[in-house]
Amino acid sequence: MKKEDVSQYGLGFNAEDVTIDQMAQVLIIAEYGAKLIKKYTPSSSNQRPLKLTDIEKMVTAHGDLSCCKITVLVEYPLYGAVYTYGNHGQYWEETGKLKGYA
Repeated sequence: MKKEDVSQYGLGFNAEDVTIDQMAQVLIIAEYGAKLIKKYTPSSSNQRPLKLTDIEKMVTAHGDLSCCKITVLVEYPLYGAVYTYGNHGQYWEETGKLKGYA
């Protein structure tokens, strides 16, 4: 399936719409096959909110996105979400939601 067809089927969403602010704890894992490329937790001193497209740019610095899988865990005190890129195609998906204290 092509990236442009994804929104037509409701499988993906616009990565620019997801904003991760300084209140969140974020873990980013980028993998090429079995090789872990980056495990990154942004500092609370970030001046602007992080977007999924920003994460794509960070990972692209390590290689081609077409053979990469990115997992992003975003946790706020009472809720959170899990996003993946490259799991079923070259687009972002929200693959899970978190609710309540862990």
